[in-house]
Amino acid sequence: PPYRINLAGDKSWEGVTQLNINPVNWHNQLAGSAIFNQLGLPASRAITIDFHINGQHLQADGHYVYLQPLGSEFIAETFTADPGGNLYKGRRKNESPQGGRGSGLVYYPNNPAAYYSYIKLSNSSSTDWSDVIALTKALSELTDDTNFYDLETPPAIHNNLNVDQWLRFFALNALLANTEGGLVEGDREGDDYAMYSGIKDPRFIMMPHDLDTIFSRSTWNLFRATNV
Repeated sequence: PPYRINLAGDKSWEGVTQLNINPVNWHNQLAGSAIFNQLGLPASRAITIDFHINGQHLQADGHYVYLQPLGSEFIAETFTADPGGNLYKGRRKNESPQGGRGSGLVYYPNNPAAYYSYIKLSNSSSTDWSDVIALTKALSELTDDTNFYDLETPPAIHNNLNVDQWLRFFALNALLANTEGGLVEGDREGDDYAMYSGIKDPRFIMMPHDLDTIFSRSTWNLFRATNV
């Protein structure tokens, strides 16, 4: 099975207090992490490790990956100039705290509880989802005629998300045939993705939650995500 290791804040190991140890399609996770990060798209860093319990391999070939958990330590390393923002993980309605209505980027006016599906991976003590609410409101106001690249009067959505980064994120997931499910496959309840809004640059950027099922098909509809 995969393992999650949590250490006390004052007893870190190699500078970290959280570790994900995962044997599931470890080669996909290693390759996916390298590809995303090399292309400037943030993703959990993966390192191949040799993993023993009581001196024995639990995998036939002993291969696991150490996956950097998405959280405050990931933010501090990835967004060194802007580490104080909000990191969210998208979840479906049936996997959310009470009141949550999924994370399909739908706007729910006057219903802040609906946003509980956007699980806070940083600043978790805050009950403020105003940045996600503003993002979904801006998305709801887009039309088929919106010109994202109108240099004279760019649409307001540019204040809420990094348009180029989002397009590259969805394009890369399509090219790698990521069948993990969730937002990148057109799941209207969201799921299996993360996004970050900084303090200095509050425009949301997208990142993958899991890359263990990439390279899984030889034919693929590049526009599955547009079902959302």
